[in-house]
Amino acid sequence: MIDETQRRYADFLQRNPYLTQATCWTVVQPIASPLTVEAVAERLGGRAEDLEPEPDDDVDEADYEGVFYISQDDASFILYESNGYQGIRPEVLRRLSDGARVLSLFWNVNGTTRLMYAAHGTIVTALDPMFPGERWGKTPHALDAELAALEAAAGGGYWQAAAMAVVEAVTGVRLDLPDASAPRLLLEETIPDDPPTPTSR
Repeated sequence: MIDETQRRYADFLQRNPYLTQATCWTVVQPIASPLTVEAVAERLGGRAEDLEPEPDDDVDEADYEGVFYISQDDASFILYESNGYQGIRPEVLRRLSDGARVLSLFWNVNGTTRLMYAAHGTIVTALDPMFPGERWGKTPHALDAELAALEAAAGGGYWQAAAMAVVEAVTGVRLDLPDASAPRLLLEETIPDDPPTPTSR
């Protein structure tokens, strides 16, 4: 089953090769109580009025610090960033995963890659999909069964498709380009970084 999913994502990336350069998908699944798109926008540091139900093509997204397309699949929300990384930031994950579980997948052209799993405000498992054996977080081995496919693909050139298949295996949500009806959230400022941890002298 996971092999079929992986092949589907490999075909998807072949049809949309620009996605292999830089992208970020974040799946938010409420646990405690249902979420709304407005609540998701607020957790990202925005306001309900910052949502664009019909995105304006004349807006230059490069002028904004954060750009999200927010699709919905039943109770789940899928955040798509075409060239962003907000979904993997601990500060963002902590807010998104309050009363929810969140899985976020990111890569860029510089070879920076992350797969992050958070729940109830805590990073549970995190890893570089190109080196899936090295994991960290509160429970690094929480996704061992799902990550087996990624370990099998390591070094084979299909890690991106395998990582997308892992997200679907964990969440049940199929990753895709945002729905045509997905509202866009434009943020001039995103959630600030946590202050640095004091060092002992």
